[in-house]
Amino acid sequence: HLCADPQRHAGTGSRRPHPMIGRTRFVSDDWSEWLAFHDKWVKRGPEYYLTNRAYFDWAFLHNPYNPTPGRYQFSLWRHEDEIVGYIGRIWAPMRVQGTKRLCLWQETSYVRPDMRGKGVGTQMYAWVAGEDVTGNIQGVKQPQVDRVLEKTLTQPMRRECMQRAVLRHEQFKVAAALAHWSDIMTFAGDGYTCDDVDWPTWASRLNLDRYGVTTHRSARWLRWRFVDHPIRGYRLIASPKAVAIVRIEPPLLRIVDLWGERVEEVERLLRAVVEYAMVREVEAVDFLCTGWPDAEAFDALGFERWTGEEMNQLPMLF
Repeated sequence: HLCADPQRHAGTGSRRPHPMIGRTRFVSDDWSEWLAFHDKWVKRGPEYYLTNRAYFDWAFLHNPYNPTPGRYQFSLWRHEDEIVGYIGRIWAPMRVQGTKRLCLWQETSYVRPDMRGKGVGTQMYAWVAGEDVTGNIQGVKQPQVDRVLEKTLTQPMRRECMQRAVLRHEQFKVAAALAHWSDIMTFAGDGYTCDDVDWPTWASRLNLDRYGVTTHRSARWLRWRFVDHPIRGYRLIASPKAVAIVRIEPPLLRIVDLWGERVEEVERLLRAVVEYAMVREVEAVDFLCTGWPDAEAFDALGFERWTGEEMNQLPMLF
């Protein structure tokens, strides 16, 4: 991740934006035009999540932390009235070293190839960085984004290394050994989903400060993030001292959120998650995270650690 220090302001960058390029906030009537642009230039296929209107509205319009209700947190960049780029952001409550802060996730961005190097990216990240938020900017670390942010932000970035933990199918039986289920609640059976969870009760016990940078899991955030998600269904597996939220995304079982009071509790819960995966014909279990406070738990089960470009071998969906 790239994390900008709090109470920072966007700089102008070293490159002056093209005078004929300007930003417009996305409105509902822009959908057909933006979709045509996306299909022509980005070329991700008809099943790409961003072209799903329900997902698009969920992410950029219906976020409970959206400071401008009814307005999209998604902007278009135009040159001579043609779309040449876009960027979307998601507001999120975070905990940074035990302090709650309102932060911005940079969820997606694109600049038309012939318009790159003309200051569009600098404008985009100035928009993401220029809000009066009390916390961090967060985004996947990519070299080109790193360069733009270095020019855009006046405060130095704090870098947190994003990694992916992957456990292949052939390791499932070994990893699932010693899984003790006696006090592990599996809100994961058929017909039982995250919608059945008493989120206010769970939220009151989920914010563990041993995780330096993590989501502040308020009840409204958890409900929006996992119950209201328009594409994927989630399952919750929990013990009294550790919680995992997972989804099946063939051929993977993805651990989307995970926390525990101690690393030993996380290891025990991970074994239960792997046992859950064993009977669901998936090829691997993976978990994407920043930092490794529970590294010993993943290592004990035989998870591989992927960094850099190899992380992109598996698709990502917020």
